[in-house]
Amino acid sequence: DWFKTDGDFSSLAGSQQASFSQYSQLSNESSQSQQLTREQFMNYVLEKADCTLQQFVTQRKNTLPLSLYKTIVFHVLYGLHVAQRHFEFMHHDLHFKNILIKKLPKHIEGCCFHNDYSFWVTTEPILVKIADFGISRIKVPHTGEVIANAAHQHSPFSTTEDTEKFARELAKIKVEW
Repeated sequence: DWFKTDGDFSSLAGSQQASFSQYSQLSNESSQSQQLTREQFMNYVLEKADCTLQQFVTQRKNTLPLSLYKTIVFHVLYGLHVAQRHFEFMHHDLHFKNILIKKLPKHIEGCCFHNDYSFWVTTEPILVKIADFGISRIKVPHTGEVIANAAHQHSPFSTTEDTEKFARELAKIKVEW
């Protein structure tokens, strides 16, 4: 899994590996070009995760305490909400292996989230991230251009597809009350 390696960053030009300084230089050069052509690739870098949600749940014999379960659900749904609200984002492949868990250091006691009107705090010492955007779809806000895998280029935007699939996955977890 590429996200489990330390110190290597994919170059913007393809699959060769680059150091952080090379990556920074490529990022600066690419920011001068405002639009990706169809032949270019868009890569992203995430910090190293400790495990997938599948591994996290399996290690706990498919049982989670209610507070941990609620934290995971909130992190995923909040991430989807922000992406859907701003980019008409659809993941198309959201399952436990595409959700990453990062354990927070002991001195960090939780995570804060906010929007224009509300503020939330989760107190479980984890950060949950969505990954693997290979067949995802976004709509660029100012141009209206849809960027997606060819199979999903013309798929209509749905706010429920990803959440329904995530809910089916969640049904596999036993919650300790």
